[in-house]
Amino acid sequence: MEATSFRDYAEFWMKTVKYPILKPVSYDRLEQTYNTVCNYIGCIQLGNVSSEDIQAMINDLSSTKAYSTVKKHYEFVKGVFQCAYNSQNITFDPCPAVQLPIERNMKVKTKKTEILPEDITEKMYEFNNTLRQSNNQFFKHMPVLLLILNAGMRIGEALALEWDDIDFKNKGLRVNKTLTKAKERDDKGYVVGKSKKTFCDITKTESGNRLIPLNDMAISLLKQIKDYNKLKNIKTDHVASTVDGGYVSERNILRTYKNVPGIVGAEDYTIHALRHTFASRLLKAGTEISVVSKLLGHADIKTTYSTYIHVLNDQMTNVMSGISKV
Repeated sequence: MEATSFRDYAEFWMKTVKYPILKPVSYDRLEQTYNTVCNYIGCIQLGNVSSEDIQAMINDLSSTKAYSTVKKHYEFVKGVFQCAYNSQNITFDPCPAVQLPIERNMKVKTKKTEILPEDITEKMYEFNNTLRQSNNQFFKHMPVLLLILNAGMRIGEALALEWDDIDFKNKGLRVNKTLTKAKERDDKGYVVGKSKKTFCDITKTESGNRLIPLNDMAISLLKQIKDYNKLKNIKTDHVASTVDGGYVSERNILRTYKNVPGIVGAEDYTIHALRHTFASRLLKAGTEISVVSKLLGHADIKTTYSTYIHVLNDQMTNVMSGISKV
């Protein structure tokens, strides 16, 4: 097996070990990582790949990529060699000798979490009120965007929502699935066809399956969507739907969002800022981080800490500045 190229063994590892356990979109991302790694060491025989070869790849990626991207490529290589070593296909694992860069010294910094200022979100609400009166068709998904802001859902989770997931009486929303677009593959992982396929799948982790209590604004937004559907005679099971009642693609919801920042003055913010703003405002209001973590559907509270550490630091500063002595 050592005479096999890294490229061939990595493909074998992907299709036999990773494909059965990954969701379609996650496997697509893994394949992208595979292609990049193979540009560096793909042609080298598996047993001849040295620690120096991998280190050279890590060093080169570190000059143009953020730490998270570099680490993802290292973890890919590490997974391949652990499998090969544990299966006794090689006698030496080169990965333990490889050093990842220190994150704070990286040339390309990990993008900071985006939080929308309150004046911007107020302008978004005002804009939505204008749309509500006019029944504007181009911005018909604006209530869905504001629902993400008020419930902290991921984009795919919001697009997969069905009306059966909404409990108006008890003011709750059940997140149990996500909408993604990925390559269609056969049972062995090989691509079928040229176009991507839309998948509605269960949430990524058990923690992702959660109940989110709804505030008054969220209820109002959901009723706005219902009123619009009734006006336009749209019959659908989906909260976010096309005029034909089908799923709305992420591409279409992004198209709506991209036109909003220019109107409200938020050109520098991506759609992910909606979910981050939800979490940030809950933390600033004094909500326990463990509660915020559950509402976001994080599998590990460490993810919540690392993502919103700047908000927690601001809280500590505010608390201590208000105490003259202990």
